[in-house]
Amino acid sequence: MIKPRQTFLLLLYMCLIAPLSVSAAKMFKWVDENGVTHFGSTPPPPQKIKENKVEVEELSTPGSDKKESSSDYRIRGEWWAAKDTRATLKLKLSYDDFEFSENFVGSYGITKANFASGKYKLSNDVLELTYFEHQGEPEKLDTTENYEVTYLDDTKLVIVQDFVKKLTFKRQRQTDSTDFSRELKGEWSDQKGQKYKFDHGTFIMYFPNNNNHTRQIGNWEWQDPELTLDFIADYGDPIDNNIGRMHRWIIQKRSYQEMVFVDQGTGSTLILKRDR
Repeated sequence: MIKPRQTFLLLLYMCLIAPLSVSAAKMFKWVDENGVTHFGSTPPPPQKIKENKVEVEELSTPGSDKKESSSDYRIRGEWWAAKDTRATLKLKLSYDDFEFSENFVGSYGITKANFASGKYKLSNDVLELTYFEHQGEPEKLDTTENYEVTYLDDTKLVIVQDFVKKLTFKRQRQTDSTDFSRELKGEWSDQKGQKYKFDHGTFIMYFPNNNNHTRQIGNWEWQDPELTLDFIADYGDPIDNNIGRMHRWIIQKRSYQEMVFVDQGTGSTLILKRDR
């Protein structure tokens, strides 16, 4: 039997160690777009951080002075930009690591070249890339390039180097599911054999009968009865990358097995049948 004094000492011990266990974990404070302040052990998901309206702060914890802003969260992910008529640049940022590559389009699909990787830091709208690996330009190893971030939101990143070199990146953006996106999610074929893969807010198109090599990627938005496809990378015609090229389809029929659209630009009818 536990005596009253032992019970009191046990409760006192638990009260003393509880603050220590809490303080050892990371805590986040963030204010949402409605001005409501939240506290928690995890930050808000990336899609909650839009257009500088949500500010995120990592609260100080023992042994760490690092704080992160909403910009740090928005810049993480995979970004694409057009280099020239046959090449697309890909930049992947995850925490403090980056990967950079050029993707060329050839007869056998997409070929990655000039791969580079290293560490990045975002501070006061300056993106610093420190190279630890660079296949195309070995002289850049252990050197740092600075880019000014002139624009950043969920789907668009613009960086400028030395006021001359400007790169405009775009990326796919996952969105919350809706009744329509649940119907659309999956793999489809049209009447010409073109392949499509839709997810919540994103799409991928494939070369028909060519080992499913990716042809086009982008984001879609739905405002009944219109479905808008915003292209991010087009490996069939890369010169069109990132210039705001869109397809607008009017929905004529929608079901889990078949979708019928009319292209506003061409007036043609597009029939999608579900593959899986």
